[in-house]
Amino acid sequence: MKKEHNTTSGEHAAVGEEHDAVSPVQDAVFRTRTRRIVVAALAIVLVLASASAVYFGVQAQQLRDTESARNAALVDTDATDAVIEQVSASLKAVFSYDYTRLERTEHAVDVALIGEAAAEYRREFETAAQQAKRRGLVKAATVRAIGVRELADGRATVLVFLDQQVNRQGAAPTSSTATLDVTALRDNDGTWRISNIDGL
Repeated sequence: MKKEHNTTSGEHAAVGEEHDAVSPVQDAVFRTRTRRIVVAALAIVLVLASASAVYFGVQAQQLRDTESARNAALVDTDATDAVIEQVSASLKAVFSYDYTRLERTEHAVDVALIGEAAAEYRREFETAAQQAKRRGLVKAATVRAIGVRELADGRATVLVFLDQQVNRQGAAPTSSTATLDVTALRDNDGTWRISNIDGL
């Protein structure tokens, strides 16, 4: 009887091991489901990333389009050329002078400058004119480079590199370059007049 009991226990142990083990079919099913879940999750991530890229791309383009529409310097070449031409001529006229014909520069200031630009220039020109007469100075200004940074609603901001050469009787000429941040306003007749000049 004892021998039969030991044999039965061994059989029960074998049966228990069979229940605890995972069959190859079950393992394959589990792996397949896991792969499907991972693939689905990656697909969702890719879709969300693509949608985000499209959304932010559209938003960025709309922002650029709005900025371009607001800033005519980027799209209206005729208006930009007009600003460049008139501001260049004005700066050349007001920053050039001849000690024998200073009234010509004063007239240029009356025509080309307004507001704070005109008031500040007149304050400084009074001293410069006295010095020009005393030392026999002739000053010539030339616009080396100019670019319209912003143009909207009759207002333009312009960056200018202005070369200046001063000739004096009995001395070698001297040269200098000024970098200017210029603001110009458009009159009702379409004329651009300089309202502010800042040195950079």
